[in-house]
Amino acid sequence: MLDFLKNNTKASSKQQLDIVSIEDDLLHLSDHRYRAIIQISTINFELKSESEKDIITEIYQNFLNALPSRIQIYIQVRELDLKTYTSNFRASLKNKANYIKYKNQINNYIDFVNNLSHKNKILTRLFYLIIPLDDFNNNYIEAKDKLNINCDIIQKNLTKLKLSTKRLTSLDIFNLFYEIYNPDIYKIQPINQELIKNLKKGII
Repeated sequence: MLDFLKNNTKASSKQQLDIVSIEDDLLHLSDHRYRAIIQISTINFELKSESEKDIITEIYQNFLNALPSRIQIYIQVRELDLKTYTSNFRASLKNKANYIKYKNQINNYIDFVNNLSHKNKILTRLFYLIIPLDDFNNNYIEAKDKLNINCDIIQKNLTKLKLSTKRLTSLDIFNLFYEIYNPDIYKIQPINQELIKNLKKGII
């Protein structure tokens, strides 16, 4: 569980990525550099009508022109965990009034999904916007406030494109990097607040 934080054979991931800390929903890099991260949904542009495409294109151009800062786009390709999905799906239906009536259909659907995932690797893509702020007068409070304002502007403008957004918390950012560098372990146990507390206390 400590591979992300410490590696005896090579420089740690933290050192490689030049990460100072992750707190206040910000990624702190050296030399007074900060990053906020926003996860965004997607739209299928090709399925839109020509008039809808024109509207989306115009709104997107306005979005780019209104950006308060430069942005970076990160796309993560992730294998879907359909076993967890089917387990949660079954559990959510067990208390429904019609569960017994449709039990066979539910089981057949779950078996189909499980077989599909067993024979084929099902992938999904997650999209993130990285909002940078560099060398902001060595004032962390001002830098944090500036990034919060920039994120708010960007998120509001993205809603005009009918995109949902989520500003990553400190824990979300930690898990994002943890999954990148420890994908197999992450599937078994993502990082949570309790684990972070134990790491800080030296219990683990």
